[in-house]
Amino acid sequence: MSENIFCHVVLPREIILSLTKLLPEFEGLDIYSDVVSAAKTNYNDKIEDAALETLSSGLSDEFKTVFSDNVQGCNQDHFQIMSVIFRSPYEKVVLEASKFFLAEELPELAIKYLQLMIRKPGCDWWSFYRSCYLLRQSFEKMYDDDRKEHYNELLLLSNEYFPF
Repeated sequence: MSENIFCHVVLPREIILSLTKLLPEFEGLDIYSDVVSAAKTNYNDKIEDAALETLSSGLSDEFKTVFSDNVQGCNQDHFQIMSVIFRSPYEKVVLEASKFFLAEELPELAIKYLQLMIRKPGCDWWSFYRSCYLLRQSFEKMYDDDRKEHYNELLLLSNEYFPF
């Protein structure tokens, strides 16, 4: 099921680093620095062109090969996520970075960026309701039941058929 992929599969660290470094809307924000601190890996300049093209035009077969050859563990689930990043790249990169932060047990960072993103005027609908789900998960990790329930209500209002 695609919701499982888009909500639970975390992109490899090298890809998250590239996406947060290359997306112009992050100028002035410290998401790239936060990812660098959490990633504990170096930036992979071999995938920079592929990441930039994926952000602007979508994921091509050529760039799937670049990612496969240069990023250990890159798989079909990752490609499914990257194939839609060019549609609303700001929201989708924030979502992917936030999933990474949650996987690294850094819910405070996930919350910081997800809340910025869902407050963005004209936020992408898919990213919005998935962010509400991730915010619910983040506040659950922080034992904040009131905020967890708030985002659960927003999730149900924005997508009443959400499966989780």
